[in-house]
Amino acid sequence: MTVSNNKIFAQKIRAGVFYSLSAFALASFVLYGVFISGAINLSARAHAIELKTAEIAGKMSDMESKFIKISSAVTPSLAKDMGFVESENVQYVSRKPLAVLNSHE
Repeated sequence: MTVSNNKIFAQKIRAGVFYSLSAFALASFVLYGVFISGAINLSARAHAIELKTAEIAGKMSDMESKFIKISSAVTPSLAKDMGFVESENVQYVSRKPLAVLNSHE
């Protein structure tokens, strides 16, 4: 190789390095924008979910207050007036203890 060939070869290498670095920088900026956009989108979704959760918690609190108000107003005499009749033969449902079940095997 002669000196002029070396200079041409060096210029080609420099041009290749320049274009490679330029493409890398451009790709980095594009990916940075994509990731920032994703982070903003995720933050907006989280905020919307928090608002919905607060709304549901408020409705639940209202319903609990109504339930307590209604349940505290029910008395045994009111229940009898509304038709509640106490059962005469009270039977409790329960399973047999495991020791009893194992002894019959």
